[in-house]
Amino acid sequence: MARYSDVKKNFWITRDEDNKLKEKCYKAQISESEYFRKCINNKILKEKPDDEFFKIYSDLSNAQNNLNQIAKKLNQGCYVPKEKIQECISTLAILSRALMKKYC
Repeated sequence: MARYSDVKKNFWITRDEDNKLKEKCYKAQISESEYFRKCINNKILKEKPDDEFFKIYSDLSNAQNNLNQIAKKLNQGCYVPKEKIQECISTLAILSRALMKKYC
């Protein structure tokens, strides 16, 4: 649905406020207009995660897929070495802690 705005607003802010506004918009990757709309509508503004977040998230997703593959083999009655299961669980724990420590 296209957004239609029919009222234009002009106002003054200090240089410091302008710098803060630009920084917040840059981090959230939204326009200044969108920033104000979100504030007016009580939306929570979030910064876009950095590249490290997406790297950890991707690694975590891969480790989860590996665990699912191990579970599938076990459910089919296949043998999976205990070390491989422990390694997969350990990797998941390490990545989960890294994600939580940095971003929560």
